[in-house]
Amino acid sequence: MTFYGQLIDVADVKIGIQVFSDPSWTIFGFGKLPDRFDKKIISKLKIRDRPAATKLFEVLKSNPPKDRQTAVKWFKFLADKGGKQFINAELLFVLIMCLVFSAGEFDKIADLKIVPIPRHPEQQEPGHVSPRECFLKSDSYPETHFYQQLFTFVDFGQNANAFLKACGVKERPECIDILKALLKCPQAFLDTAKDPEKCVLSPEPWSQC
Repeated sequence: MTFYGQLIDVADVKIGIQVFSDPSWTIFGFGKLPDRFDKKIISKLKIRDRPAATKLFEVLKSNPPKDRQTAVKWFKFLADKGGKQFINAELLFVLIMCLVFSAGEFDKIADLKIVPIPRHPEQQEPGHVSPRECFLKSDSYPETHFYQQLFTFVDFGQNANAFLKACGVKERPECIDILKALLKCPQAFLDTAKDPEKCVLSPEPWSQC
């Protein structure tokens, strides 16, 4: 029997498939130990219960969730692994950072295109944006709000959203985000706003500057 970290070479496990004592990690394509591997054997073989953060980062980078359904499962799973019991979202973020990814790793994930968004008519597959490029859906910005034309809003459920917030998804566009949209294409911004004066004079989000 040979091991590659936690790679196992036995007759009933595919060679080259990384396995862990916690079978729930198969959601990311990792292997599952045979049922005959009890806790005593697992302890002797020093098989880890979960993949290293660097390995998870590789999975997210090379194989991001293909659709909303997969994203909900993955993001919720990672949030739950970070902390099964939490009082509020802020505490959950701390638990996630301690148990799944470090702050530095979260900062790298923030730039990965892992968030699936509805595809455009000319696309065959859903597109992806990075956590830094989207915001959480809110009643403050209904479908008729011009922000909907400027920014990407997402909602994958409470726990999944908590994981995304830890990755850099904001609850609302800040003044810097609006300025970037304005500078990127001033005319398109003004055309979308329809009432530029109202937008500029609105206390939100300029109060955050």
